Amino acid sequence: MSCWGLRYIIDSIQDKDMKLEMNSGTIAEQVENQDVESHDDSMATKLKAAYVAARTQLEITEVELNRSKIMMIDENGKMTKVAILSEH
Repeated sequence: MSCWGLRYIIDSIQDKDMKLEMNSGTIAEQVENQDVESHDDSMATKLKAAYVAARTQLEITEVELNRSKIMMIDENGKMTKVAILSEH
């Protein structure tokens, strides 16, 4: 619930002549702080997921760059490349 939604509820309760014995400013600040904390948590979760995905992609790239070529020499001394993984 947003800060404005809480203020609207408090105002409508006061309009109906009900006795309200709470400090609406403190409650609004608490609700706003909870919204900020949950927003920070979701941002941290997204940042973590993006970091892990980027790190995984970098590892794949490093493997591709560091892949050795395996050559086979037959009895006649002719070198033939052995394909372990199919190239694309």
